[in-house]
This record gives sequence, structure tokens and C-alpha cells, in this order.
Amino acid sequence: MKTDMDTLSATSPTNSTSLTSLTSVTPVLETLPPTVAQPASALPAPEAWIRIFAYGLALGLFAGAVFGIGLGFLISPRANDSSTQPSQAQAASVGDTAGNPTAPTTLPDVEVTQTVADLAPYRTMGKADAPVKIVLFEDPQCIYCQKMSTGPLKEIIEEYVKTGKATLSYRHSLFLGPESFAMAAAMDCAGSQGKFWEFHDQVYGNQHSENGGAVTDAVLTEWAKAVGVKDQNTYLTCLKASQQESQPSESIRIDQAASKTLRVTGTPTLFVNGKRLIGFVPMDFIRASIEQQLGQTNGKTVGS
Repeated sequence: MKTDMDTLSATSPTNSTSLTSLTSVTPVLETLPPTVAQPASALPAPEAWIRIFAYGLALGLFAGAVFGIGLGFLISPRANDSSTQPSQAQAASVGDTAGNPTAPTTLPDVEVTQTVADLAPYRTMGKADAPVKIVLFEDPQCIYCQKMSTGPLKEIIEEYVKTGKATLSYRHSLFLGPESFAMAAAMDCAGSQGKFWEFHDQVYGNQHSENGGAVTDAVLTEWAKAVGVKDQNTYLTCLKASQQESQPSESIRIDQAASKTLRVTGTPTLFVNGKRLIGFVPMDFIRASIEQQLGQTNGKTVGS
């Protein structure tokens, strides 16, 4: 399996599923017993039906609100806030079941690979022939991405990347505004000088309020110096050329197209050999998914 990540194949490791054909989930239906006619005297009065309907409606609205808020704590669906409390937009219900990789989904599992030279090879770490390929889509302003990058991601690197069991690739999925594009460009500009992952840690370790004006060129320059970017002039030239949302770099444009093609509807989204994990997934779930893939590849030639 190739490590370069710009050309995307929509083939699952276990199923040949086209991106244009979504996996359908067959609903489970209960068989109801035959209707038994009741005498008129046994039927509730009209007033009783009204009360029953009102109680049922209130209960349904309450359950729906609780379910929607619960999902909002795990995934950022096209809106975010870096405060400790999710915003109203974050608490909105989303179409996928976040935090549960075993739950059925209407989105296809896909294998993310590339057959041409990667424009951003510095975004991938690990042995090229590692049996598990992990791809992470994030937005720098996403609070759940910050939780992922400062928590489970570090465990993934220690347990699987450094031990040669997996490669890890980072991809931009930017939708939270201009400061997301500025930080993504800065990450890549630092990456071109071998400091991508160090700058990545600066970004997610110093997250500011969404588009609040705190991410200035001065701040991005300070972060670059902190991680050891040596050629500041080249870094600043790169940054000025690619930090605008209206004129991103080629590698960011490719990532944005990939995010759309793969239907990355919220961040963070993680792919483990093409198996999709949506939202801030606990490390136990991620570990189980990786171990499953390691078990499937055990004894096989990598890439076969």
C-alpha cells in the first residue's frame, strides 16, 4: 500500500464500494400482531386521545433534544468554538453516529491512497511498509480536533507509529473560516522545512477563540521560531502566498477536494485502513480498530 496521500481510491479494504454509491442500512421492522376490533365502549374517549398524543409529543421532543446535544459533544459539524462549552451550532444533531465506530452509517468506508508524488510528504510519519495506514482530517480551530490531537493522537504515535505498525497522515478539512486557512498554510510552510508536526503541536496546544483575531502573522512567526524553523524569510514568503482562504496552496486545495469527495462532514474524522471513525473517538475504540486491521494483515504481504 502506498504512503502518498493525494489521489483517493474509493475502495474499502474489504469491499469495493464506489464513492458515488452509498452503503445503505436496512431498517429492522417489527411484525405487529393482527388488529383486534374492540367495542366502542372499550375505546378511550376523544379527550383521552388528546392527552395521550400531547404526552407522547412532549416525551419525543425531550428525547430528541437530549440525543442531539449528546452528539454535539463529540463532533464538530461545520461549526465550532474553542471555548470549553460547545456552541449552539456544535450541539446540533448530525447525520452520523459519533464516537461509536461499530454503529451503522450511510457513509462508505474508503481507502485513502495516492499514486502520484505527494505535494506534502512531511505530513506523513512512520514506516512506509507499515501494515496500517491512518489518515486524520482536522480543522485547526475545531475544539474536538484539539482534544484529539492532544490526547488519542499522541497515544497512536507512541503505540503504533513509532513501533512500525502504522503510518499516520494529516489532512486539512477546513470550514471554520479564515484563521483555519492561515494556520493550515503556516503548518505546511513550517513542514516544508521539516517542522510540520512540531508546528501542528503549537497550533493545537495554543488554540484561540474561533476567528477572534488572535492568529496574526506575528503569532504564526513566533510559533515558527519556537519550533525551530530556520529560514524565516522563506517561511514568511510561503505564508503570505498561501494563507488566504480565497487563494490556498495546491496541497490545501487537494485536501479540500478530498474532504468533499470522502464526505468528511465533521471533524475530526479518522480513517484506519479506510475504516471511518467520526468525531472525538475514545482511544479504546481507535485501538480496537487498529488491532483489528493488524489481525487481518498478520501473515500477509503488506500492500497485497
